Amino acid sequence: MEIRRLGVHDQQVELDACIRCGGVFLDYFDGEPAAIAAELRDAVRPRARIEAPVTCTDCDVSMELQRYMETGPELFRCTACMAAFVTPEQLGALARFTLPNEAPKARGWVAVLKAWLD
Repeated sequence: MEIRRLGVHDQQVELDACIRCGGVFLDYFDGEPAAIAAELRDAVRPRARIEAPVTCTDCDVSMELQRYMETGPELFRCTACMAAFVTPEQLGALARFTLPNEAPKARGWVAVLKAWLD
């Protein structure tokens, strides 16, 4: 792995990039993965095929393919620390993914009742 520095939303992020395959390891606190992928997608080129299982570089736990935010692309996720490993092929799909809109805010009496019940 090599460290790459990247500016995402006025913040510097340090990412671990795999020299062999071109994939990127995203720690849970690196930032929103789709925003990072949007910054990286043109900079990362596939180099070698990813062979499963992928192991978390922090926890040494086998990572599992899971859907990002339930409707996004499948990413390798660590079940222990929630870090993600994004292959060059997944970067494009992740960069195009948009987060679901928030639920509309309640107004009037509905807002009062909701606040009271929460």
